[in-house]
Amino acid sequence: MIVNGTFVLLKPDAIEKNLVGEILTRFCKVGLSIGCIRSYHNPAKTLLERHYAEHKGKDFFDRNIEHVHNGTVIAVLLFGKDAVKKAREIAGATDPAKAEPGTIRGDLAKGSALPANLVHTADSPEAAQREYSLWFIPELH
Repeated sequence: MIVNGTFVLLKPDAIEKNLVGEILTRFCKVGLSIGCIRSYHNPAKTLLERHYAEHKGKDFFDRNIEHVHNGTVIAVLLFGKDAVKKAREIAGATDPAKAEPGTIRGDLAKGSALPANLVHTADSPEAAQREYSLWFIPELH
């Protein structure tokens, strides 16, 4: 079980805009540290469908799968006190148009339309554990 950890996925638009260093620095500046990091080029759709399973049937599901599948992503395990909460706060609102200034999406994803919102962050400790297991434990792929 991950204790004081969270899962973050840097999406293809973050890599394409050369924002990896800036994004990781912002997470570190709020007291989180990198535990594991791994890149994937064109991650398998089956992995993405399992990752986003709770959204299956929603209007954005297929669009999100295609966006994340068609590029390079970076999976990150972050540690720190209140990791899930801190990561979600610094990431900002899911919709870049609604994200506050000072957040990753508010500052760096301006003018972007969903699903191009730079990062995914786990929404609970349970989700962080499930997502970490999907991306970092090879036998689950």
